[in-house]
Amino acid sequence: MHAQFLASAALARRIAFTACLVAAACASTSYAGDLRVTVLSPSGQPASAATVCAGTPQQPTQYGVVSANSAGVALLRNVPPGAVQVTAHLGQIGKTLAHQMGSATQASITLQLASGVAFRPCQFSLTPANPQLGGPQPAEPEPLRVGDARPPITEFSRIKQPPPIALKKEYCFGALGAQCGGAQQGIPTTALCLGGLCQINAGSWEHDECCFANPGGMACQAGPLDYVTGHNGKCVNEWNKALARLQAGLNWTRRVDFNKPNTVGRVEFSEYCAPTGARVHQNDVRYCCSRQADPVPLQPPTVRVCR
Repeated sequence: MHAQFLASAALARRIAFTACLVAAACASTSYAGDLRVTVLSPSGQPASAATVCAGTPQQPTQYGVVSANSAGVALLRNVPPGAVQVTAHLGQIGKTLAHQMGSATQASITLQLASGVAFRPCQFSLTPANPQLGGPQPAEPEPLRVGDARPPITEFSRIKQPPPIALKKEYCFGALGAQCGGAQQGIPTTALCLGGLCQINAGSWEHDECCFANPGGMACQAGPLDYVTGHNGKCVNEWNKALARLQAGLNWTRRVDFNKPNTVGRVEFSEYCAPTGARVHQNDVRYCCSRQADPVPLQPPTVRVCR
């Protein structure tokens, strides 16, 4: 009877210890967030196609390796809190810095590449810390035998976390250009986002929403790629409208949070609507913040000014 009591107590302690480990592991991953890295060339221009990785000094790619888009922006997902080493490089130039991840859902940093600076290129040499990306796998534990006092961490290693659900994120959603400043074919750089300010018109608003639903549409990818490979015929009218409004000067300027993502595919009206005094086409009055507009003296009859 006494032996059975001791065995039951030992089993209870083992279950409790395992539960603590599971809880600790869940707590350590519950605050993982996204790290948005903007990579600039030595001259301060977006370093498109730069390679960016995050990890530790011993394993620089432990938390992922991505390529920067045409705006020089790379997004690393599910980076755990704490000290993180971030490396970016393009050709023979690069930069490495240490960043402290907190509990925010997204953090943003900027790296400006420099020649002659020592850095360790991002390489896909992964350890069991990232088993889903490849690399050697931990050995299968031996079967538990009666009398063994193996720590319950062996049992915990069998628990697999479900993969995170990836959300499509767009930045400066509704403004002219790709993301927060990438130039697209036919759009002058003077019309793009810069210094927290963005140029917006009714066509850019409608085109961004169309591209969210149709990624293969006209000019829905940064750069002139679809002019070479073609597109699926979607979003053509919206794209032409954006150019027509731009050429007519029917744009307005709004201060935009470059770090705020849009995941729903609908432009946030209160943050992108046309303020009082903005000139719009008579067919675009609904984009005025007041949703009302008046004719403009000495202007074409199709032009209105938002109240």
